Amino acid sequence: MEEVLDHVLRSHRGWIALVYGPMFAKKSTVLIDELHRAETHAKLNVQAFKPVIDNRYGNRYIVSHDGLKFPATEVKGTSGIVAKLDSAVEVIGISESQFFDPELIDFCLEQRQYGRKIILEGLLTDFRKKPFPFKGSRKTMTDLLVHVDFPIPRIAFCYSCGEPAMYTMRTVASKAQVLVGGKDAYVAACYKHHQIPKLD
Repeated sequence: MEEVLDHVLRSHRGWIALVYGPMFAKKSTVLIDELHRAETHAKLNVQAFKPVIDNRYGNRYIVSHDGLKFPATEVKGTSGIVAKLDSAVEVIGISESQFFDPELIDFCLEQRQYGRKIILEGLLTDFRKKPFPFKGSRKTMTDLLVHVDFPIPRIAFCYSCGEPAMYTMRTVASKAQVLVGGKDAYVAACYKHHQIPKLD
């Protein structure tokens, strides 16, 4: 990601970057690091957003599993981003993008046309290894991915064998599509050891 930003952060053109992968792949760490670099080194106006549903590490910050954080505005959906977006913003950060509504796609495309840079992070697939659907929609994170200028895939390591893992495995029996949690409810798993919990 650093090579991308070094060349295009000062560009007048907008772009979309998506950091994706399973849980525990340091997606939030990458997002936070890039937002810090945009703000501190490139001297750009940065504004970050997070879904209000993600309260695992408290409010008002995007927080990674390893404790890094960046100030963020909590919103219920894309309309909240639109309402609270500062007109002077040049770089927009969005955490846990899979928890938003499908309007997020058009928002990103519109902001790119305005010359803004959007850096998102999120899960591409759910605990069933299916494309993660946006809230109340048939559209999924893959519908966002096809518009991304800079896809940033991340991997974790399998809880069982230590091999590269691209899947998030739920370890509790819940049918809920959205179940916010951390190590209490999820592990990263490779294709060999990924299982779907029994949902009787």
